[in-house]
Amino acid sequence: MARGHVKLRDIYWVAIQGQCKCYNHFFMMTKFISYVLLAGLMVLPLGLSFFPSSIAQAGNKAMVKDDLPKMVSTRWDKLNVRKGPGKEFPIVFYLQAKGIPLKLTRRHGDWREVRDWQGSSGWVLRDAISDDKTLIVNVDETDLTAGPNGSTSGKSRLIAKLKRGVTAKIIKCQPQWCQVQTFIGGRTGWLRVLDTKKDF
Repeated sequence: MARGHVKLRDIYWVAIQGQCKCYNHFFMMTKFISYVLLAGLMVLPLGLSFFPSSIAQAGNKAMVKDDLPKMVSTRWDKLNVRKGPGKEFPIVFYLQAKGIPLKLTRRHGDWREVRDWQGSSGWVLRDAISDDKTLIVNVDETDLTAGPNGSTSGKSRLIAKLKRGVTAKIIKCQPQWCQVQTFIGGRTGWLRVLDTKKDF
């Protein structure tokens, strides 16, 4: 055959070689992608381990922010209320009964900003307040009775006369009445909601 001519078998051989090279490149690329995916799967659990704590922290921050304001009460019989969140701030007034209902409005370290039923506000130590739901008598005198009303015989029996400023822990409430236990004397009975302050 002349020098310028190309044999048919040579064409087939070149085609086969090209096809092999393509297959070889495809195989190498597939192998590389497999390594990348495998490395990603190995790193993924490590990355995910950081997310739950971050999510929890974000959730806790949201919870701390969103649950204010809320009702709390005094834990001690006498409580200093200061102008700012620290003992270096002057005392602006005193709360002198256990169970006085307060509205918690702000947190700062170990200090809590609160407001009483008369609208006075200041800062107290975190340990000085409780999550107990309480009320305070807000009239000159009211009746603590055995039942929430006098519609049933015996339910309206008088237990005690309570003066203004007496505090009590709330057991349960109806729209117009609350069952309570007084902090002084531990008497249990029902008070008219209109005669008290429990949420403000």
